[in-house]
Amino acid sequence: MLAEIEIEEPAPYRSVRHALRSAMAHEAYSICGSPSFERTSRGYGSLTPWDRAAQSAIVIRLLHENCREHVIAAATAQFMPSEVTNPRGVLLSKAQGIDACARHVQAYPHLRGYPADYLRDVVCLWADELPSMSEPEWMEEMQKSSRMLRYIKFGNPERGRPGVCELLDDLLGEAGGVLGLVYSDRGIV
Repeated sequence: MLAEIEIEEPAPYRSVRHALRSAMAHEAYSICGSPSFERTSRGYGSLTPWDRAAQSAIVIRLLHENCREHVIAAATAQFMPSEVTNPRGVLLSKAQGIDACARHVQAYPHLRGYPADYLRDVVCLWADELPSMSEPEWMEEMQKSSRMLRYIKFGNPERGRPGVCELLDDLLGEAGGVLGLVYSDRGIV
């Protein structure tokens, strides 16, 4: 009698960021079983479109169950496709994630004095979205130098003040720390 050999399949995602990006990108797809869709399913093996939707839903559900509201907003702003304006379930759209991130960074004392619209534009740039105004327009509007705007975006290490992008990167880092353990326990990464 031969002993059964259990073959462990590799995890479907390389990292937490890869899992979140893929799961949120899946929100832009309709679930169908067309032959052309099946041919483009590289990396999913023999999964059906319904299996892929379920896998994406699990990745996103675990994000919502294990992370703080601001971390969820940062992941959404970074990874949700722009074309998804009305996501399924309780998910935020990219614009809603950007708005939540902008409110989050406005709460920091060293960023309170700056216009909310400018901070939102910085979050947009971080999330690969087009801002409402260009940097030269903001320089004129706020009467600040490009160096000062760079401090707002990227921080001032001499004063120990993190910039908007650093604060948002820290939120994604928190997601990676929390979800890395959760996803690896479940064989997702």
